[in-house]
Amino acid sequence: MFAVLIPILAGLDIVLKYAVNSMDKKELPRVFAKKIEIDKFHNDGFVFGKLKKKKKNSKSMFRYLSLQYWWGFLLFYFLKKEIKSESSL
Repeated sequence: MFAVLIPILAGLDIVLKYAVNSMDKKELPRVFAKKIEIDKFHNDGFVFGKLKKKKKNSKSMFRYLSLQYWWGFLLFYFLKKEIKSESSL
């Protein structure tokens, strides 16, 4: 279930970010159904501005974390495939 839900939410997030970034600043903030307010914010320096003084480190940290994620995913996938092939012997 999560394998389907996560890509859908990530795709929706990307589409909404693109839509908000394409709006003029005059149009923002927008309120929908009196409950949802959309505004444009930019966070300097990773989460909660912790690395505001070290912007270069925050960019390299994101690349490093995404690389670790994909390395772990591929390792899990190939090990799982190898275990299945050994069990069929």
